[in-house]
Amino acid sequence: MFKENSYNPVIIIPRAYQKNAEDYYYVITIYNEKDELITRNYYSSREWKHIQIHKSKISIKRVSSKMKNEILITTNSPAYFVDLYHPKMSFSDRGFILLPGEEKTLKTTQNSNRKTDIKDIEVFSLNNFLNDDKNCKK
Repeated sequence: MFKENSYNPVIIIPRAYQKNAEDYYYVITIYNEKDELITRNYYSSREWKHIQIHKSKISIKRVSSKMKNEILITTNSPAYFVDLYHPKMSFSDRGFILLPGEEKTLKTTQNSNRKTDIKDIEVFSLNNFLNDDKNCKK
């Protein structure tokens, strides 16, 4: 749905994901020749504090083997400034933009010998705070 390539790095977020007709969001992504993400940024028509955006459903699942400990993150709608928190874990990336159809893999470092339940990881995004959904977690 949002698959971009190095020839078309600007993605206009479809109106279905925007709550207000006055709000426009653009996501600019630059890839290298191996189709690896180099950088991503955004442009919005107004300051974030004046924008209403839909709450995203961000899913995480564990991807583990003997040599690595990773989690895979997906979303159902554009998620801005995604952050994960667990008191005994560190994550390889924070504050990123994630678009529907994308999968982002994060390396995790555990500060404890006990295995962490993935359900204990808290997921935050700007979407949690800039919407008027009645079921919004504030």
